[in-house]
Amino acid sequence: MNAKKIKVAKKKGDGSALSLTLAERYEEFVDKYAYHAVGVIVAIMLVGVGFYAYRSHADSKEAQAGTEYSAVIARWPADEAGSDPKKWEEIIPELQKFAEKYDGTQAGMGAGLDLSKACFQARKYDDAFKAANKVLSGAPSGHSLKAFARYQVALSADALGKGDEALAQWDALKKESALGNTREADWHVARIYEKKQDYARAADAYERAMKAAGDFPETGIIRQELESARAKAGGDKAAPQKGNS
Repeated sequence: MNAKKIKVAKKKGDGSALSLTLAERYEEFVDKYAYHAVGVIVAIMLVGVGFYAYRSHADSKEAQAGTEYSAVIARWPADEAGSDPKKWEEIIPELQKFAEKYDGTQAGMGAGLDLSKACFQARKYDDAFKAANKVLSGAPSGHSLKAFARYQVALSADALGKGDEALAQWDALKKESALGNTREADWHVARIYEKKQDYARAADAYERAMKAAGDFPETGIIRQELESARAKAGGDKAAPQKGNS
């Protein structure tokens, strides 16, 4: 998505302005996805609860939740990638409280995803895994929330060393169309196989990632990792020189 983002002036206590602002942030994360650069975690999707509260449900409870959430999200670290883990720990209790208060609503599930992200950034991977799993099990079938939750479950499982669980989630995510990130999913799959020292399967997954549509990760990064996996697998074929970039 290369559409120019429309900036919306923030109005204190204005739920509609909040929903638009968070929708923009949501779109930026869909554009960039979660990981960026080899072996470095940059960010995980922020799914702003206001986006769901105001665009999917207009009932009073959801509207009230969006207004309350504006105060919670105001403490969200500005520099998501470079913030100290302690900064993320500060917002976790408020996210937990909000998610519990609105448990079972879209507002609560949206906050649950943000809670998972905050826990992940605070390096509390087990808590991140649990929070995302709760949303995954509670979101309606076919709802985009389910895809976002599965994405974070996969990332958290990988961070916990649960490679098989992560592989299962990435494979399931590839079958869901909401995120359209088969390229990134196969890249993650390849990296997990590398950790398992199954370099032949890693190379196959890197090849699939290169052939898939999209520009994340960059083709140069995938090609470099593909060549490395092939070398470790004992293969002698050169990595293709053309692909999506």
